[in-house]
Amino acid sequence: MKVIEVTEYGEPDVLAEAERPEPVPAGGQVRVRVSATTVNPADLWARAGLFSAALPGVTPPLVLGWDFAGVLLDPAPGLAAGQAVAGLYPWFANATGTGTYTEVLLADPAWLAPLPDGADPAQAATIAMNGQTSVQALGFLGLQPGQTLLVTGASGTVGGLARQLFPRRHLQA
Repeated sequence: MKVIEVTEYGEPDVLAEAERPEPVPAGGQVRVRVSATTVNPADLWARAGLFSAALPGVTPPLVLGWDFAGVLLDPAPGLAAGQAVAGLYPWFANATGTGTYTEVLLADPAWLAPLPDGADPAQAATIAMNGQTSVQALGFLGLQPGQTLLVTGASGTVGGLARQLFPRRHLQA
């Protein structure tokens, strides 16, 4: 199968197409055929080597990528093979140098959310990390009932999700 890998730390020209064996599920994992993935700032920083001190065992060649959408190849609890799904791949926690810039990835079913029929995979792939960022940012604020939240950049994905997640009666956008 094809992957896009970081051949060495550096600028975008260190990305190259490569062939790797298709992963084999083990330990409750399932395969997802990736339809869409994203490029996040974290991908850029990892490609540049800015996380190499925190992850000394993860060295090029490595495959980047956190967010994805695709089609489930194996059944999972509550999900059938063939189901469209989206998810967030825990690239840092796994620390294996594998990610979502691949045709097929292995996933823990807990990372997956089913997509409704007709959902655009490219749009669905943008939700996981941006949603997590919104939830985390709102949690850091420690807002109490009755407080007002001004969301600048509410037209972007993180701000737009924060606007939706914060109760409307407390929202000023």
